[in-house]
Amino acid sequence: MDEYDNAFESYLRQFEPRRPGALTHGQTTPFLRLRRLAAAVVVMMFIGASILLVRQKPLPTGGGVNTARFSAQGQPASVLPMIQLTQLALENPTGLDASLSEASRSMLPDFQAARSTLRVLAKE
Repeated sequence: MDEYDNAFESYLRQFEPRRPGALTHGQTTPFLRLRRLAAAVVVMMFIGASILLVRQKPLPTGGGVNTARFSAQGQPASVLPMIQLTQLALENPTGLDASLSEASRSMLPDFQAARSTLRVLAKE
């Protein structure tokens, strides 16, 4: 075992300790500063272009809900506002069922219509 220790110590004697160099805190080369500045400019241009593209699109009306719905007959379907449905459900649950049944006749597709794609599925 001493043989291995001696060999290891002789190996370590090959290296001479030296004083570590001074730390370079905050010192960067001008080329590195230029690259960082260019990267920051590219990021800012990308953010600015994104904001411009988003602002050019018109905002949807009606709180983002598409209110232009059509029934299977091609007539505009009545849109049921969520607040009125909630109030109706709290005050009169049977009235809610009746109004939803009535709305489903005009808003949902008709399986029996002559030009209905769903007619084929209804037969199966």
